[in-house]
Amino acid sequence: MSTAEKTVAEQLSEHLVGLDYGSLPANVTEKVKEAVLDQVGCQLVGSTMDWCRIIYEFIRGFAGHPEATVVNHNLKTWAHDAAFVNATFGHACELDDHMDTGGGHPGATSVAVSFAVGEKEHTDGQTVMAAIAACYETMWRLGRAMMPASLERGWHSQSLIGVFGSTAAAGRLLKLDATQLAHAFAIAGSHASGTREYTQSGGEVKRMHSGLSARGGIHSALLAKAGLTGPLTIFEGKQGILALFAGRDDARPIIDGFREDFGVMHVEYKVYPVNISLQSSVDLVGRLIQAHDIEAADVERIDVILRGGEHSVLSLGTIREPEDTIGAQFSMPFSLAIGVVKRSNDLRLYTDPSVRRDPEVLRIARKVHLHADPRANEREGLGVQGSIVKMTLTDGRVFEMQEDYQKGHRKNPLTPAELTDKFRRSASSVLSQEKTEEVINTISRLDELEDIAVLTSLLR
Repeated sequence: MSTAEKTVAEQLSEHLVGLDYGSLPANVTEKVKEAVLDQVGCQLVGSTMDWCRIIYEFIRGFAGHPEATVVNHNLKTWAHDAAFVNATFGHACELDDHMDTGGGHPGATSVAVSFAVGEKEHTDGQTVMAAIAACYETMWRLGRAMMPASLERGWHSQSLIGVFGSTAAAGRLLKLDATQLAHAFAIAGSHASGTREYTQSGGEVKRMHSGLSARGGIHSALLAKAGLTGPLTIFEGKQGILALFAGRDDARPIIDGFREDFGVMHVEYKVYPVNISLQSSVDLVGRLIQAHDIEAADVERIDVILRGGEHSVLSLGTIREPEDTIGAQFSMPFSLAIGVVKRSNDLRLYTDPSVRRDPEVLRIARKVHLHADPRANEREGLGVQGSIVKMTLTDGRVFEMQEDYQKGHRKNPLTPAELTDKFRRSASSVLSQEKTEEVINTISRLDELEDIAVLTSLLR
Protein backbone atom coordinates (compact mmCIF):
# COMPACT_ATOMS: atom_id res chain seq x y z
CA MET A 1 0.00 0.00 0.00
CA SER A 2 1.44 3.39 -0.99
CA THR A 3 1.62 6.32 1.41
CA ALA A 4 -1.14 8.02 -0.55
CA GLU A 5 -3.43 5.04 0.12
CA LYS A 6 -2.70 4.88 3.83
CA THR A 7 -4.90 6.66 6.32
CA VAL A 8 -3.63 9.47 8.53
CA ALA A 9 -3.62 7.14 11.55
CA GLU A 10 -1.48 4.64 9.65
CA GLN A 11 1.01 7.26 8.47
CA LEU A 12 1.28 8.83 11.93
CA SER A 13 1.76 5.41 13.52
CA GLU A 14 4.57 4.48 11.15
CA HIS A 15 6.30 7.74 12.03
CA LEU A 16 5.93 7.21 15.78
CA VAL A 17 7.07 3.58 15.74
CA GLY A 18 10.29 4.80 14.14
CA LEU A 19 10.93 7.39 16.85
CA ASP A 20 13.23 5.39 19.10
CA TYR A 21 15.74 7.05 21.41
CA GLY A 22 18.63 6.65 18.99
CA SER A 23 16.77 8.58 16.27
CA LEU A 24 16.13 11.63 18.46
CA PRO A 25 18.50 14.61 18.21
CA ALA A 26 20.36 15.63 21.37
CA ASN A 27 18.31 18.83 21.81
CA VAL A 28 15.13 16.73 21.76
CA THR A 29 16.31 14.30 24.43
CA GLU A 30 17.44 17.19 26.63
CA LYS A 31 14.06 18.85 26.20
CA VAL A 32 12.35 15.60 27.23
CA LYS A 33 14.35 15.55 30.49
CA GLU A 34 13.43 19.19 31.08
CA ALA A 35 9.75 18.41 30.51
CA VAL A 36 9.91 15.41 32.86
CA LEU A 37 11.43 17.53 35.63
CA ASP A 38 8.72 20.16 35.27
CA GLN A 39 5.92 17.60 35.26
CA VAL A 40 7.18 15.56 38.22
CA GLY A 41 7.19 18.78 40.24
CA CYS A 42 3.60 19.44 39.16
CA GLN A 43 2.55 15.94 40.21
CA LEU A 44 4.15 16.31 43.62
CA VAL A 45 2.46 19.58 44.52
CA GLY A 46 -0.75 18.47 42.80
CA SER A 47 -0.93 15.41 45.05
CA THR A 48 -1.60 17.73 48.01
CA MET A 49 -4.72 19.38 46.53
CA ASP A 50 -8.15 18.60 48.00
CA TRP A 51 -9.71 17.63 44.67
CA CYS A 52 -6.84 15.21 44.06
CA ARG A 53 -7.47 13.51 47.38
CA ILE A 54 -10.94 12.70 46.05
CA ILE A 55 -9.42 11.06 42.98
CA TYR A 56 -6.85 9.18 45.05
CA GLU A 57 -9.39 7.86 47.55
CA PHE A 58 -11.68 6.84 44.69
CA ILE A 59 -8.95 4.67 43.14
CA ARG A 60 -7.63 3.41 46.49
CA GLY A 61 -11.08 2.03 47.24
CA PHE A 62 -10.67 -0.69 44.62
CA ALA A 63 -6.89 -0.79 44.14
CA GLY A 64 -5.78 -3.71 42.02
CA HIS A 65 -2.58 -5.49 41.06
CA PRO A 66 0.50 -3.51 42.22
CA GLU A 67 1.88 -2.57 38.80
CA ALA A 68 2.69 1.11 39.17
CA THR A 69 3.33 3.79 41.79
CA VAL A 70 0.91 6.53 42.81
CA VAL A 71 2.95 9.66 43.47
CA ASN A 72 3.30 10.75 47.13
CA HIS A 73 1.47 7.67 48.41
CA ASN A 74 2.38 4.16 49.44
CA LEU A 75 -0.10 2.74 46.96
CA LYS A 76 0.77 0.71 43.89
CA THR A 77 -2.08 -0.38 41.64
CA TRP A 78 -3.00 -1.18 38.03
CA ALA A 79 -0.92 0.90 35.62
CA HIS A 80 -4.01 2.49 34.05
CA ASP A 81 -5.32 3.56 37.48
CA ALA A 82 -1.94 4.86 38.67
CA ALA A 83 -1.67 6.89 35.46
CA PHE A 84 -5.22 8.18 35.97
CA VAL A 85 -4.34 9.49 39.43
CA ASN A 86 -0.89 10.83 38.57
CA ALA A 87 -2.04 12.58 35.41
CA THR A 88 -4.76 14.26 37.46
CA PHE A 89 -2.12 15.30 40.00
CA GLY A 90 0.01 16.69 37.18
CA HIS A 91 -2.81 18.85 35.82
CA ALA A 92 -4.16 19.84 39.23
CA CYS A 93 -2.62 23.25 39.81
CA GLU A 94 -2.50 24.96 36.39
CA LEU A 95 1.29 24.80 36.59
CA ASP A 96 1.84 22.11 33.96
CA ASP A 97 3.24 22.73 30.51
CA HIS A 98 1.39 23.65 27.33
CA MET A 99 1.79 23.21 23.57
CA ASP A 100 2.28 26.30 21.45
CA THR A 101 -0.34 24.93 19.04
CA GLY A 102 -2.87 24.68 21.84
CA GLY A 103 -2.63 20.90 21.68
CA GLY A 104 -3.17 20.41 25.38
CA HIS A 105 -0.76 19.85 28.27
CA PRO A 106 1.36 16.88 27.17
CA GLY A 107 3.56 16.78 30.27
CA ALA A 108 0.77 15.52 32.51
CA THR A 109 -0.35 12.92 29.99
CA SER A 110 3.02 11.70 28.76
CA VAL A 111 4.86 11.35 32.06
CA ALA A 112 2.00 9.72 33.96
CA VAL A 113 1.40 7.16 31.22
CA SER A 114 5.05 6.48 30.45
CA PHE A 115 6.04 6.09 34.10
CA ALA A 116 3.08 3.82 34.91
CA VAL A 117 3.33 1.54 31.87
CA GLY A 118 7.12 1.71 32.00
CA GLU A 119 7.14 0.61 35.64
CA LYS A 120 4.77 -2.23 34.84
CA GLU A 121 6.95 -3.38 31.94
CA HIS A 122 10.31 -2.72 33.71
CA THR A 123 11.27 -0.36 30.89
CA ASP A 124 14.61 1.42 30.64
CA GLY A 125 14.92 5.20 30.68
CA GLN A 126 15.73 5.63 26.99
CA THR A 127 12.59 3.79 25.92
CA VAL A 128 10.49 5.84 28.35
CA MET A 129 11.98 9.04 26.94
CA ALA A 130 11.10 7.97 23.39
CA ALA A 131 7.52 7.25 24.50
CA ILE A 132 7.26 10.69 26.08
CA ALA A 133 8.57 12.26 22.86
CA ALA A 134 5.91 10.33 20.92
CA CYS A 135 3.17 11.78 23.12
CA TYR A 136 4.39 15.35 22.59
CA GLU A 137 4.71 14.67 18.86
CA THR A 138 1.13 13.43 18.60
CA MET A 139 -0.46 16.22 20.62
CA TRP A 140 1.51 18.91 18.79
CA ARG A 141 0.49 17.54 15.40
CA LEU A 142 -3.17 17.21 16.33
CA GLY A 143 -3.10 20.70 17.78
CA ARG A 144 -1.83 22.00 14.44
CA ALA A 145 -4.79 20.40 12.67
CA MET A 146 -7.60 21.15 15.12
CA MET A 147 -6.84 24.41 16.88
CA PRO A 148 -8.19 26.99 17.43
CA ALA A 149 -11.43 25.67 15.89
CA SER A 150 -11.98 22.92 18.48
CA LEU A 151 -11.21 25.36 21.31
CA GLU A 152 -13.68 27.91 19.98
CA ARG A 153 -16.33 25.18 19.90
CA GLY A 154 -15.78 24.64 23.62
CA TRP A 155 -13.67 21.48 23.66
CA HIS A 156 -10.79 21.02 26.09
CA SER A 157 -7.66 19.78 24.35
CA GLN A 158 -6.36 17.91 27.39
CA SER A 159 -9.03 15.25 27.06
CA LEU A 160 -9.88 15.62 23.37
CA ILE A 161 -6.29 15.57 22.03
CA GLY A 162 -4.60 14.18 25.14
CA VAL A 163 -6.08 10.70 24.75
CA PHE A 164 -4.24 10.30 21.43
CA GLY A 165 -0.97 11.43 23.00
CA SER A 166 -1.52 8.95 25.80
CA THR A 167 -2.21 6.22 23.25
CA ALA A 168 1.03 7.02 21.44
CA ALA A 169 3.10 6.76 24.64
CA ALA A 170 1.40 3.58 25.85
CA GLY A 171 1.59 2.00 22.41
CA ARG A 172 5.33 2.58 22.18
CA LEU A 173 5.93 1.08 25.63
CA LEU A 174 3.71 -1.92 24.88
CA LYS A 175 5.70 -2.45 21.65
CA LEU A 176 2.76 -2.11 19.31
CA ASP A 177 3.63 -2.31 15.62
CA ALA A 178 2.42 0.42 13.26
CA THR A 179 -0.80 -1.40 12.36
CA GLN A 180 -1.68 -2.04 16.00
CA LEU A 181 -0.91 1.57 16.94
CA ALA A 182 -3.13 2.85 14.13
CA HIS A 183 -6.00 0.76 15.51
CA ALA A 184 -5.19 2.03 19.01
CA PHE A 185 -5.66 5.59 17.72
CA ALA A 186 -8.92 4.50 16.12
CA ILE A 187 -10.10 3.05 19.43
CA ALA A 188 -8.96 6.17 21.31
CA GLY A 189 -11.37 8.23 19.24
CA SER A 190 -14.19 6.77 21.31
CA HIS A 191 -12.62 8.27 24.45
CA ALA A 192 -12.16 11.80 23.07
CA SER A 193 -14.30 14.44 24.79
CA GLY A 194 -14.19 17.09 27.53
CA THR A 195 -15.85 20.50 27.48
CA ARG A 196 -14.51 23.86 28.66
CA GLU A 197 -17.67 24.91 30.48
CA TYR A 198 -15.57 25.13 33.65
CA THR A 199 -14.33 28.47 32.29
CA GLN A 200 -17.89 29.77 32.58
CA SER A 201 -19.10 28.41 35.90
CA GLY A 202 -16.19 26.60 37.58
CA GLY A 203 -15.98 22.97 38.68
CA GLU A 204 -12.83 21.06 39.60
CA VAL A 205 -13.61 18.16 37.21
CA LYS A 206 -11.33 19.88 34.69
CA ARG A 207 -8.34 18.49 36.60
CA MET A 208 -9.53 14.95 35.85
CA HIS A 209 -9.53 15.50 32.07
CA SER A 210 -5.84 14.66 32.10
CA GLY A 211 -6.45 11.46 34.06
CA LEU A 212 -9.25 10.42 31.72
CA SER A 213 -7.01 10.86 28.69
CA ALA A 214 -4.20 8.89 30.36
CA ARG A 215 -6.38 5.94 31.27
CA GLY A 216 -8.22 6.03 27.94
CA GLY A 217 -4.96 5.92 26.03
CA ILE A 218 -3.62 2.96 27.98
CA HIS A 219 -6.88 1.08 27.51
CA SER A 220 -6.84 1.83 23.78
CA ALA A 221 -3.29 0.53 23.39
CA LEU A 222 -3.98 -2.60 25.43
CA LEU A 223 -7.14 -3.39 23.47
CA ALA A 224 -5.39 -2.88 20.14
CA LYS A 225 -2.59 -5.20 21.26
CA ALA A 226 -5.25 -7.79 22.14
CA GLY A 227 -6.67 -7.54 18.62
CA LEU A 228 -9.54 -5.05 18.82
CA THR A 229 -9.88 -2.88 15.72
CA GLY A 230 -11.28 0.58 15.05
CA PRO A 231 -12.04 2.88 12.10
CA LEU A 232 -8.66 3.75 10.60
CA THR A 233 -10.09 6.97 9.14
CA ILE A 234 -10.60 8.21 12.72
CA PHE A 235 -8.87 11.53 12.00
CA GLU A 236 -9.84 12.51 8.45
CA GLY A 237 -13.13 10.64 7.99
CA LYS A 238 -16.47 12.35 7.36
CA GLN A 239 -17.43 11.50 10.94
CA GLY A 240 -13.89 11.54 12.27
CA ILE A 241 -12.23 13.67 14.92
CA LEU A 242 -11.38 16.67 12.75
CA ALA A 243 -14.85 16.97 11.24
CA LEU A 244 -16.77 16.45 14.47
CA PHE A 245 -14.70 18.49 16.90
CA ALA A 246 -13.16 21.15 14.67
CA GLY A 247 -15.35 21.27 11.57
CA ARG A 248 -12.28 20.74 9.40
CA ASP A 249 -11.35 18.36 6.60
CA ASP A 250 -7.63 19.06 6.19
CA ALA A 251 -5.58 16.50 8.09
CA ARG A 252 -2.27 17.35 6.44
CA PRO A 253 -0.85 19.15 9.53
CA ILE A 254 -0.95 15.81 11.35
CA ILE A 255 1.39 14.12 8.87
CA ASP A 256 3.34 16.92 7.18
CA GLY A 257 7.04 17.38 7.87
CA PHE A 258 7.90 14.23 9.79
CA ARG A 259 11.34 14.64 11.43
CA GLU A 260 11.69 18.20 10.15
CA ASP A 261 10.64 19.34 13.61
CA PHE A 262 9.70 17.65 16.87
CA GLY A 263 6.66 18.29 19.02
CA VAL A 264 8.49 18.47 22.33
CA MET A 265 10.46 21.45 21.03
CA HIS A 266 7.19 23.42 21.04
CA VAL A 267 6.55 23.09 24.76
CA GLU A 268 5.82 26.14 26.92
CA TYR A 269 6.26 26.25 30.70
CA LYS A 270 4.16 28.16 33.21
CA VAL A 271 5.40 30.51 35.89
CA TYR A 272 2.06 31.23 37.58
CA PRO A 273 -0.68 28.73 38.57
CA VAL A 274 -3.18 30.08 36.03
CA ASN A 275 -4.37 29.46 32.48
CA ILE A 276 -1.70 30.01 29.83
CA SER A 277 -3.51 33.07 28.43
CA LEU A 278 -3.24 34.75 31.84
CA GLN A 279 0.50 34.38 32.28
CA SER A 280 1.71 37.53 30.55
CA SER A 281 -0.94 39.82 32.09
CA VAL A 282 -0.17 38.61 35.62
CA ASP A 283 3.51 39.17 34.94
CA LEU A 284 2.96 42.67 33.54
CA VAL A 285 0.82 43.80 36.46
CA GLY A 286 3.49 42.62 38.89
CA ARG A 287 6.16 44.48 36.99
CA LEU A 288 4.12 47.69 36.84
CA ILE A 289 3.37 47.55 40.57
CA GLN A 290 7.00 47.05 41.42
CA ALA A 291 8.30 49.68 39.00
CA HIS A 292 5.91 52.42 40.16
CA ASP A 293 5.20 51.30 43.75
CA ILE A 294 1.45 51.11 43.06
CA GLU A 295 -0.91 50.36 45.95
CA ALA A 296 -4.44 48.97 45.65
CA ALA A 297 -5.90 52.33 46.68
CA ASP A 298 -4.13 53.96 43.72
CA VAL A 299 -5.86 51.87 41.05
CA GLU A 300 -8.76 53.39 39.11
CA ARG A 301 -8.92 50.97 36.18
CA ILE A 302 -6.98 48.13 34.54
CA ASP A 303 -7.40 47.43 30.81
CA VAL A 304 -5.99 44.28 29.25
CA ILE A 305 -5.68 43.66 25.51
CA LEU A 306 -5.34 39.93 24.93
CA ARG A 307 -3.36 38.66 21.97
CA GLY A 308 -5.23 35.35 22.20
CA GLY A 309 -8.37 36.93 20.70
CA GLU A 310 -12.07 36.72 21.52
CA HIS A 311 -11.93 33.16 22.88
CA SER A 312 -9.43 34.35 25.52
CA VAL A 313 -11.79 37.14 26.56
CA LEU A 314 -14.63 34.61 26.90
CA SER A 315 -12.49 32.12 28.80
CA LEU A 316 -10.86 34.58 31.19
CA GLY A 317 -13.41 37.35 31.62
CA THR A 318 -16.65 35.53 32.40
CA ILE A 319 -15.91 34.68 36.05
CA ARG A 320 -15.31 37.83 38.09
CA GLU A 321 -16.08 36.57 41.60
CA PRO A 322 -14.91 32.93 41.63
CA GLU A 323 -16.49 30.40 43.93
CA ASP A 324 -13.81 27.72 43.62
CA THR A 325 -10.14 27.40 42.78
CA ILE A 326 -10.54 26.56 39.11
CA GLY A 327 -12.80 29.58 38.69
CA ALA A 328 -10.13 31.75 40.30
CA GLN A 329 -7.40 30.35 38.06
CA PHE A 330 -9.44 31.15 34.95
CA SER A 331 -10.45 34.63 36.09
CA MET A 332 -8.38 37.51 34.78
CA PRO A 333 -10.12 40.04 37.08
CA PHE A 334 -9.44 37.95 40.20
CA SER A 335 -5.87 37.09 39.24
CA LEU A 336 -4.90 40.68 38.57
CA ALA A 337 -6.71 41.81 41.70
CA ILE A 338 -4.72 39.52 44.01
CA GLY A 339 -1.59 40.64 42.21
CA VAL A 340 -2.45 44.23 43.14
CA VAL A 341 -3.79 43.64 46.65
CA LYS A 342 -1.58 40.75 47.80
CA ARG A 343 1.42 41.54 45.57
CA SER A 344 1.64 37.85 44.79
CA ASN A 345 0.00 35.18 42.64
CA ASP A 346 1.12 32.26 44.74
CA LEU A 347 -0.93 29.06 44.49
CA ARG A 348 -2.09 29.37 48.11
CA LEU A 349 -3.98 32.59 47.24
CA TYR A 350 -6.06 30.67 44.70
CA THR A 351 -6.86 27.79 47.05
CA ASP A 352 -7.78 29.98 50.05
CA PRO A 353 -11.57 30.65 50.13
CA SER A 354 -11.09 33.74 52.32
CA VAL A 355 -9.11 35.45 49.53
CA ARG A 356 -12.00 34.89 47.14
CA ARG A 357 -14.23 36.75 49.61
CA ASP A 358 -11.78 39.57 50.36
CA PRO A 359 -13.67 42.86 49.77
CA GLU A 360 -10.56 44.67 48.57
CA VAL A 361 -9.73 41.92 46.07
CA LEU A 362 -13.31 41.96 44.75
CA ARG A 363 -13.23 45.75 44.51
CA ILE A 364 -10.12 45.71 42.33
CA ALA A 365 -11.50 42.81 40.26
CA ARG A 366 -14.44 44.99 39.24
CA LYS A 367 -11.97 47.51 37.80
CA VAL A 368 -10.47 45.02 35.32
CA HIS A 369 -11.64 45.22 31.70
CA LEU A 370 -10.66 42.74 28.96
CA HIS A 371 -10.40 43.43 25.24
CA ALA A 372 -9.48 41.23 22.27
CA ASP A 373 -6.50 42.30 20.20
CA PRO A 374 -7.92 43.11 16.73
CA ARG A 375 -4.74 41.65 15.23
CA ALA A 376 -5.26 38.26 16.92
CA ASN A 377 -6.51 36.51 13.79
CA GLU A 378 -3.43 37.65 11.88
CA ARG A 379 -1.08 35.90 14.28
CA GLU A 380 0.17 32.39 13.71
CA GLY A 381 -0.83 29.61 16.07
CA LEU A 382 -1.97 29.74 19.67
CA GLY A 383 1.48 30.03 21.17
CA VAL A 384 1.29 33.83 21.21
CA GLN A 385 -0.45 34.48 24.51
CA GLY A 386 1.04 37.93 25.09
CA SER A 387 -0.90 40.97 26.17
CA ILE A 388 -0.91 44.72 26.75
CA VAL A 389 -1.78 45.99 30.23
CA LYS A 390 -2.76 49.61 30.88
CA MET A 391 -3.17 50.74 34.50
CA THR A 392 -4.98 54.02 35.15
CA LEU A 393 -4.45 55.48 38.61
CA THR A 394 -6.76 57.67 40.66
CA ASP A 395 -4.39 60.63 40.27
CA GLY A 396 -4.69 60.46 36.49
CA ARG A 397 -1.38 58.79 35.73
CA VAL A 398 -1.45 55.97 33.16
CA PHE A 399 1.16 53.23 32.88
CA GLU A 400 1.26 50.75 30.02
CA MET A 401 3.41 47.74 29.30
CA GLN A 402 3.27 44.92 26.80
CA GLU A 403 4.71 41.42 26.45
CA ASP A 404 4.47 39.65 23.10
CA TYR A 405 5.52 36.26 24.40
CA GLN A 406 4.70 35.16 27.93
CA LYS A 407 7.58 34.06 30.15
CA GLY A 408 8.08 30.35 29.53
CA HIS A 409 7.28 30.61 25.80
CA ARG A 410 10.06 29.19 23.63
CA LYS A 411 10.74 32.73 22.40
CA ASN A 412 10.91 33.96 26.01
CA PRO A 413 12.12 30.79 27.75
CA LEU A 414 12.78 29.92 31.33
CA THR A 415 16.44 29.21 31.95
CA PRO A 416 17.47 25.74 33.20
CA ALA A 417 18.11 27.32 36.60
CA GLU A 418 14.61 28.85 36.66
CA LEU A 419 13.03 25.52 35.75
CA THR A 420 15.00 23.74 38.46
CA ASP A 421 14.00 26.39 41.01
CA LYS A 422 10.36 25.90 40.01
CA PHE A 423 10.76 22.16 40.60
CA ARG A 424 12.32 22.72 44.02
CA ARG A 425 9.43 24.97 45.06
CA SER A 426 6.86 22.42 43.90
CA ALA A 427 8.65 19.41 45.36
CA SER A 428 9.17 21.08 48.73
CA SER A 429 5.48 20.56 49.47
CA VAL A 430 6.17 16.82 49.66
CA LEU A 431 9.87 15.91 49.60
CA SER A 432 12.79 16.66 51.86
CA GLN A 433 15.57 18.80 50.44
CA GLU A 434 17.81 15.73 50.19
CA LYS A 435 15.17 13.69 48.33
CA THR A 436 14.41 16.65 46.06
CA GLU A 437 18.03 16.85 44.94
CA GLU A 438 18.12 13.08 44.44
CA VAL A 439 15.11 13.30 42.11
CA ILE A 440 16.73 16.15 40.15
CA ASN A 441 19.91 14.13 39.74
CA THR A 442 18.03 10.98 38.70
CA ILE A 443 16.03 12.81 36.03
CA SER A 444 19.23 14.38 34.69
CA ARG A 445 20.50 10.86 33.93
CA LEU A 446 17.15 9.43 32.87
CA ASP A 447 18.64 7.93 29.73
CA GLU A 448 21.07 5.91 31.84
CA LEU A 449 18.43 4.14 33.96
CA GLU A 450 17.98 0.43 33.34
CA ASP A 451 14.51 0.50 34.91
CA ILE A 452 12.23 3.53 35.30
CA ALA A 453 11.29 2.14 38.73
CA VAL A 454 14.56 3.64 40.00
CA LEU A 455 12.88 7.03 39.58
CA THR A 456 9.27 6.17 40.44
CA SER A 457 10.41 4.63 43.73
CA LEU A 458 11.71 8.05 44.80
CA LEU A 459 8.24 9.55 44.37
CA ARG A 460 6.41 7.29 46.82
